[in-house]
Amino acid sequence: MEKPVLGISSCILGDNVRFDGGAKRDSWVTDKLSEHVDFKKFCPEVEMGLGVPRKPIRLVEESGEIKLKSIDHLIDHTPNALSTFEKYRDYFEGLDGYIFMKNSPTCGPEKLKVYKEEGKGHPERKGLGIFYKWIKENFPLLPIIDSGRLNDNALRENFVKKVFAFQRFKKEVSDISSLQRFHQEYKYIFMEYRPQGPKELGQIAAGLSEQGFENNRDTYLNMMMEIMERPSALKNRKNVMFHILGYFKKDLDKEEKAQIIEMIEEYKEGETSYMAILKLLSFFSKKYSKDYLLNQKYFLPYPKNLKLQRSII
Repeated sequence: MEKPVLGISSCILGDNVRFDGGAKRDSWVTDKLSEHVDFKKFCPEVEMGLGVPRKPIRLVEESGEIKLKSIDHLIDHTPNALSTFEKYRDYFEGLDGYIFMKNSPTCGPEKLKVYKEEGKGHPERKGLGIFYKWIKENFPLLPIIDSGRLNDNALRENFVKKVFAFQRFKKEVSDISSLQRFHQEYKYIFMEYRPQGPKELGQIAAGLSEQGFENNRDTYLNMMMEIMERPSALKNRKNVMFHILGYFKKDLDKEEKAQIIEMIEEYKEGETSYMAILKLLSFFSKKYSKDYLLNQKYFLPYPKNLKLQRSII
C-alpha cells in the first residue's frame, strides 16, 4: 500500500528557513515517522518571497480584521500570503494530513498573539496562523496537528491513527461493498471513540440513504473524521475490550475469563497497560481463529514499529 502523504512545515524537517535562519527539527518526525509516510514540505513565508533570514511578521487586528503584517505594521503581507497559497493549491491536493509549526503567525493553530493597530496595548492570544486557517477552510477533513501537540503521546497517537484511516478510506472505498468492508474493519476503532459510532456509520455504509453512493461516501467520511477528532476515552476502550472478550466465551474456561476480566478492571485503575490487554486479545484471536477479529484494524491501525499503542493509557 502507498504511504500516506503529509504536508509539513519545512523547519520541522530541519530546513533552515525560519526568520532567524534556524530550524525546529523534530527527531521523532525525521527518524521514525519518515519511515512510514512521505512528506510535502512547505514554508509559507519563504514561498511568499520574504527570504531567509527576514524581519519577523505578526498578526495585527485592524477594523475587526486580522492581517499578516510586518513588525512595524507598515507592510500588509496578507494579499501576498493568500495569493501564494492559492498558487500552491494543487500542491496540497491529495494530502492525508498536515503537521504545522506551533506559534508561527502563518502556521500556528491557535492562541497566537494578535497585536492592536499601530501597536497600541498588549497583544491578545486569540489568533490563528493565516496559512493554517487557509488549510482548515479549504481541506476541512484533513487530519492536522502542530509541533507542540506532537509531543503529547495521546494526541500524537490519535493523529497518526486518523492519518492512516483517512488515507485508507480515500484509497480503498470506491463502491458500496468496499465501504461496508472498510466499516467492518474499523468497527472497534470507532467504538473506542464513541459507543454508538459503529451503528451510526453502519447505517450509512448499509446504503440506507437514498442520496446515492457518492453522497453516502462523503457523509460517512465526514462523520468518521468527526468521531475520531479527539483521543478515545478510557471507559470506551474498556468497553471495547469486553466486547472482544465476548468472542471467546466458548473457548476460555471460567478461570481464564476471570483472569482477563481482572486485567481489564486493573487497566481501568492504571495497574495494567492497554498494550498488555491488546496483545492478549490478539493472541486469543489467532489461537482460536477468529477471522473477523483478525481482520480488524483495531489491533494494528498503523505500522507496528511506530510503537504508538504502548503510549495509550
